[in-house]
Amino acid sequence: MYDFLARRAIEFFGQVDTGEDLSYTLAKRNITQESLFSPVEDFVKLPFNPELREYNLWALESYRKLLGSLKQRSMDESLLLTELEMFDYLRKLSSAHTSAARPVLENLLEKWEGNDISVEVIDKLSQLYQQEIDLMDPADSIQAKEKTGELYELLKNTISIFPKYERISILENRLSQLTQPFFTISGASTFPIEGEKKAES
Repeated sequence: MYDFLARRAIEFFGQVDTGEDLSYTLAKRNITQESLFSPVEDFVKLPFNPELREYNLWALESYRKLLGSLKQRSMDESLLLTELEMFDYLRKLSSAHTSAARPVLENLLEKWEGNDISVEVIDKLSQLYQQEIDLMDPADSIQAKEKTGELYELLKNTISIFPKYERISILENRLSQLTQPFFTISGASTFPIEGEKKAES
């Protein structure tokens, strides 16, 4: 019952528009954005101490209490899933998320290596890969190709190792999207009716 109520609280607080940027609220508490990506044993010690209307801090406080409870009860898989859920919430801190999320996910992947629930970690890691690819300079095709190749191998290998995991379809869908052929066409904004039109590769 506690876990259910905690998740309801997180959902509620996460939907409330406080009108105040989370980074500003954290700064008032002298809490760095990077510290939100700390290991659970450190995260649960963060002094959020939210005031009545600081709903964004109440969401983090609810995560802090839930993670602490799950760890105390040795509910390791639930703990992992809640961590990953919180990382999605922290995407609103885009700069900190970009720099801090990858090493955290890589550490979690190492911790859960060989366990089928590592699929959930790889799903989040693949999102970061795709984000990095999308942000690359289109002119730097070599780097984009290398990064895409890394993501392809990660997805393909994981699917082959854990084909019967109940949510393996999330990676299968990502692999399908990654290998979906596409092309783009660019040209003048207008063309004469009788003019010749050519598509070149």
